[in-house]
Amino acid sequence: MRKLSLLPALLVAALVALPVQSKQTLINGQVNHDNTRYLTSNINWYHSLGQAEQQAMHSGKMILWIQMLGSMDGAT
Repeated sequence: MRKLSLLPALLVAALVALPVQSKQTLINGQVNHDNTRYLTSNINWYHSLGQAEQQAMHSGKMILWIQMLGSMDGAT
């Protein structure tokens, strides 16, 4: 039995707990690009869930699962 089924529920609970901002702030496209580039270059990404599971068990860390269409560093 896999223990990953609890992770989506924890992510949803974390998102629900975030404060909602009533005022929207727009950022410059270049700032967004730079922030995205920084994020994607500083995270060890796995293309295989099996590899991520092995590393998580070895290091004692949790897995953050992101599933999306498109590319984080491009148009989605």
